[in-house]
Parts: sequence; structure tokens; C-alpha cells
Amino acid sequence: MGYLFEKMFIERRAYQGEVEHSDSHGLACQAINPEQIPIATLKKSQVRVIAGAFNGLKGVAQTLSPVNVWGIELRGFLSLPIPEEHNVWILVREGLVSVEKQKASTQELITFQKGGDLVHLEALEPSSVLVLTGLPLNEPIVGHGPFVMTNKEEVAQAQVDLQAGKFGTLRAGHGK
Repeated sequence: MGYLFEKMFIERRAYQGEVEHSDSHGLACQAINPEQIPIATLKKSQVRVIAGAFNGLKGVAQTLSPVNVWGIELRGFLSLPIPEEHNVWILVREGLVSVEKQKASTQELITFQKGGDLVHLEALEPSSVLVLTGLPLNEPIVGHGPFVMTNKEEVAQAQVDLQAGKFGTLRAGHGK
């Protein structure tokens, strides 16, 4: 899932269509409007399918490897189907949840190694979580600042590219 953070990040500016950038792999920092993201409603919870698939819905974000990115407004209990070969990261954005009977609160990250087909979540109070699943890439990881790459040289190049404006630009006056 490291590549997801390295090349396919989606931030507020990208959601609003302010930033567009294409990298050497042909992917862009994709401008996705919230209304483009399909939503599955299960019981009292809503699952925004940003990338990958969930409950028959397909996310609009394009990825280079099989990943799922789900934004969940969690109310009550929910079982999430996870591909057996995927690792799982669950970030509690807000609230208090039980993940496989272990409590996690705002800004806590829960990780699972591959193996298994369901993850059980329960909102102990109204909660917002981000679920990321993906195939392990089995590559080294080097992180510095906002960059996650496979070696120090790639991190240094990303810093140079950022300073050179290669990560895109903001349009003047956008949002006024």
C-alpha cells in the first residue's frame, strides 16, 4: 500500500479540482469530486468507495495495484469483506470504535497483516474511519516528511520535484 501514499494521494485540493499532476507512471493526482464517489448504505453506516470495490460498487480513483480505499461513517456494527491476500490499515478519523474487540479512538491506526476475510468494526459512538487494504508490495520503505518511497534517492528526488513545482499548481483565486 506504500505506493498509494507515494503517488495516489487525494487531498482536499484534489477533491475540489484545484490540483492536477501526472507522474512518470501515467497516474495523476486525481481530481475527484465528492459527488462522484459511490456510497453504500449498510444498516446505519455509510461506506464511501473511493478506490477498489465494496458491496458491488466500484471506486472512481485509479490505482496501479489492487487497493481499496473506503471512507466509513460508522454507526453500530459492520463486517467488512477483505481480500485474503490484502493487508489492512484502519485509521479512526473521529470517534471510538471496536476493531476485532479492541478499542481504538480518534487518530489511532490499526493494522492487520494478510490473512482472513472479514474485519469486524463496531462504533462505540458515532465514528468516522478510513479503511485502506492492499497487496503487500514487499519493497523497502523510506519515509521523510510527506514522502514515502523505496530508497533515500527517491525521497531526495521527490523533494527536488516539489520545490520545482512538479507536483502541480493552485489556480489563482480558486474558491473565492
